Amino acid sequence: MSAIIEVKQLHYTYLPGTPYERQALKNISLEAEEGDFVGIFGPNGSGKSTLARQLNGLLSPDRGQVLVCGQDTADKKARSSLWKKAGLVFQFPEQQIFQTSIYNEVAYGPRNLGLSEDEIGERVRQALHMVGLAAEEMAGLTPFSLSGGMKRRIAIAGLLALQPEILILDEPMAGLDPAGRGMIVDIIRQRREKKATTLMISHDLKEIINLADKIAILDEGALVFFGSTGELLGRPDILQRYRLQLPVYLQVVYALREKQLPVKPNVGSIEEAAAEIIKLHP
Repeated sequence: MSAIIEVKQLHYTYLPGTPYERQALKNISLEAEEGDFVGIFGPNGSGKSTLARQLNGLLSPDRGQVLVCGQDTADKKARSSLWKKAGLVFQFPEQQIFQTSIYNEVAYGPRNLGLSEDEIGERVRQALHMVGLAAEEMAGLTPFSLSGGMKRRIAIAGLLALQPEILILDEPMAGLDPAGRGMIVDIIRQRREKKATTLMISHDLKEIINLADKIAILDEGALVFFGSTGELLGRPDILQRYRLQLPVYLQVVYALREKQLPVKPNVGSIEEAAAEIIKLHP
């Protein structure tokens, strides 16, 4: 596979040369291949959302280079059209809804691509289905009458209707009920099956650890870890330092290791954990 995202020694500072100057990103280097699902973690203020905005062209580097879908974000023309390829779902996307009907809200992006109305209608139907909604029932309703969780589904559907090569989700599960969080996981799974790239900012490692191909951890603007999920599971010091919660089966594995029992730490599923535990009692 080829890299669809390449970040090389990225630096970015807000309000340089003013009393409010703040260096948000310091020497970040990472990459994602086509079809990867990348989880991005870190404390508040670590630079996660700033990195997301670099990846869809809302911001460009002060130093270093960001290549997305082969386009250099330092090129203003390339950056202005990057929304067609790299869609960013903001942390509270429901606050950005502005169309008077659900159909028009979801159709807004495809219309700006110049698609036919038939193609737009099909994309709206598919996108609403992906977020668990029926177009026949919902399309004519006003989004402003919906709950916050339902508005978030509509906002996410609007990005999915663009069918972006890269989907960037900024804390999409915040405030969602279990059904809403399950919907996000389903979207990630569907995109992986289609070899589409997804990046997700989150505080909750345990919800996506079985899906993630790579994990990035930021702290105070610096990249303190970037690697596979298996590599992260082999670094209990990182997991403990950033209080990344593990699924229960991994907590059991680490408890056994603390007792000096011979189980490997980087198990990737509950089935692998069970196999390791069974080995203890041949």
